[in-house]
Amino acid sequence: MFGFNNGYFNSQFMLNFQYVKNIAVPFILALFLLASCGKESEVGKASGNQTQTVTFGELYSNTYENPGVNIAVEGLVVHVCKHSGKKIFIVGTDPANRFQILAGDKMSGFPMDLEGSRVRVVGLLEEEKIDAKYLTEWESEISSNEKDESKKTGRSCAFEDERKEVLDLRTRIARSPKGYFSLFSMKAVAYDKL
Repeated sequence: MFGFNNGYFNSQFMLNFQYVKNIAVPFILALFLLASCGKESEVGKASGNQTQTVTFGELYSNTYENPGVNIAVEGLVVHVCKHSGKKIFIVGTDPANRFQILAGDKMSGFPMDLEGSRVRVVGLLEEEKIDAKYLTEWESEISSNEKDESKKTGRSCAFEDERKEVLDLRTRIARSPKGYFSLFSMKAVAYDKL
């Protein structure tokens, strides 16, 4: 009726269908997989999956420079803030070096049962630069508080620990090639219990 042989049309249709099924579909699927893999790795980078693990030794070395990108730190949780759960402290091999970690904006907080557990926390470092000017202001505040306490109680030794801490920080600043001591804390984006 239309001027072509139905048998010829059916065989051509079947050949084209076989071509699409055997060649084009796998090719399209391969392109789709390649495109999605590329997007997945970009998402991984954006979410901070590509992080550098930093040791406590590096953080407290007086030479560590804040990279400005997410890093990972591992340690033992020695304190979880009981009021909000938004802050934890972890330690490494030296319990004197307590590292403060704050829950990031997208985190509800840290569960209380983390205390006593080893964790790996990923987040962005925040740096407070402790220099001679900072310590002089702190010593002035200590002296003022000490005078007030002495008037009230007749004792002034309550601030001895703070004075020792100031002295320790002065020593660290003197050893630092930067001319100041970096006090790091972290704003966490994720954590894992180890």
